[in-house]
Amino acid sequence: MLETAESATAVMTLLLASIAAVSLLVGGIGIMNIMLVSVTERKLRARLRVLLRRAHKQPEEEKRIRVHDLLILPERHFVYRGKERIPLTASEYQVLLNLAQRPGMVFTREMLMDVLWLTDRNTGSPLTVNVHVRNLRAKLGDDPDNPRYIVSVRGVGYKLREEEQ
Repeated sequence: MLETAESATAVMTLLLASIAAVSLLVGGIGIMNIMLVSVTERKLRARLRVLLRRAHKQPEEEKRIRVHDLLILPERHFVYRGKERIPLTASEYQVLLNLAQRPGMVFTREMLMDVLWLTDRNTGSPLTVNVHVRNLRAKLGDDPDNPRYIVSVRGVGYKLREEEQ
């Protein structure tokens, strides 16, 4: 459901340790703030207030791309049509994301190969792009002869059809 995709939780941790213990931890975990001084109770309370304020700060709204009846959540790698989540492979998702970020722009097969190279190390031929687009069209329910989403530009590549006003 879309409701679960929109919920988020933040976790804040404060670690008080000796200098020797901190030096062991720094290499193993992502520590955002380190205080390597002896701390008075007043300074510790002030630091805790800052951390609590940061923890209660509302997260920025997740970036969304809406095109036609599709909702793409780039930070989560999710695609929805209405409330239905459409399962895509990493390669299919990257093709759709790039097309959706610039509706109407024609992407050559070589441009899409560059995108796919990041997710599919076996991309060796422009024909691989055709296969990913064919699979993506099938999952979106797009008719290649009368496409609603992905349009073939003969001899060049593909573009996402712009929405009609």
